[in-house]
Amino acid sequence: MTLIDAVEIRQVVVPLHNPFRSAATEIRERRLALVRLGAGGAEGWGECGPIPGYGADTYAAAGGSLAEAADQILGLSVPDDHRLDSVLDGIPSPSARFAVECAYLDLAGHIAGLQVWKRLGGRDPRIPIGAVVPFGSTDEVLAAAVDAAAAGYRRVKLKVTSPTHLDLVRAVAAEIAGADLAIDANGAFSSADIPALERIDDLGLCFIEQPFDPDNTETSAELAARIETPICLDESIISPQAAQRALEAGACSMVAVKPARLGGFRASRQVLEIAAAAGAGAWVGGMLESGIGRAGALAAATLPGTTAPADLAPPRRFFTTDLLRDPWTVEEGAIELSDRPGLGFEVDADAVERFSTRVDRWRESF
Repeated sequence: MTLIDAVEIRQVVVPLHNPFRSAATEIRERRLALVRLGAGGAEGWGECGPIPGYGADTYAAAGGSLAEAADQILGLSVPDDHRLDSVLDGIPSPSARFAVECAYLDLAGHIAGLQVWKRLGGRDPRIPIGAVVPFGSTDEVLAAAVDAAAAGYRRVKLKVTSPTHLDLVRAVAAEIAGADLAIDANGAFSSADIPALERIDDLGLCFIEQPFDPDNTETSAELAARIETPICLDESIISPQAAQRALEAGACSMVAVKPARLGGFRASRQVLEIAAAAGAGAWVGGMLESGIGRAGALAAATLPGTTAPADLAPPRRFFTTDLLRDPWTVEEGAIELSDRPGLGFEVDADAVERFSTRVDRWRESF
């Protein structure tokens, strides 16, 4: 049995090509915390990066959770899933919890020579991928949507921030006719906007994502009863229990599964099982991660219960530089996971060092 003998928590700031805009926030650079675990000469990586304005988790809370967990992680045996679950249960920040779980499973995979997605019971390493188009000017959004459709992405999703943007949605639908199209409001609409949303029901959108405030499932249920377009909830799905309540209330017929927001693979699997039992759709999404964090979300996207393309396009769509030597690529609308062990990537040490702003180590032996 191998013991974890080194823990590193590294703060990095990675620039974006352009600001990423949604109704909730505008991000010009991505602040992330990387978790690196070492044992017996092998290492594993995880990543957390709460998005300001998106959920209750914060960067400060995540960083504090990781620092507090470091002493418990040291000496943890690999594999020892029971003790791992105990450590994870003591980490209050969901994104920090997921980062530690990813790093542990990546490390265990390297030691055992096994891919994480297989250990999780994933069904297929080839994952259909959708593209997200941030809010911007009419020309910017049209160009980005056309490019994504031409590149073969299985779905194009537009960020919208007010009812006035629905005319732009109609213009994009005409421009990429035949492509699957969805919109994401990040809770920007209110009950007064239901008539405006009814007027785009004829577009045949894949779904309208999180039209109202995350706590306002009653209005989501009202809209769902009045239109044929599926309602997908994202920010509302903070736990398996929240997913169960939303589906029972008729607030949605589809859920977005965000492993970093839910706090890991266990909760993600539960949400997928709940959705499947309800006959609802489900897909796995990310939170603007680098390739390190995206690898964990991609592993979750192989789990049974997903019914639609994952919102897990390669980070290079938004980042000026990814943190992997061999970044994920989309071919024929899908990402195929590597046959390498663990989470299947090789970290670009030079890029990680270049973007680092702080490094904390416990028993350095890397």
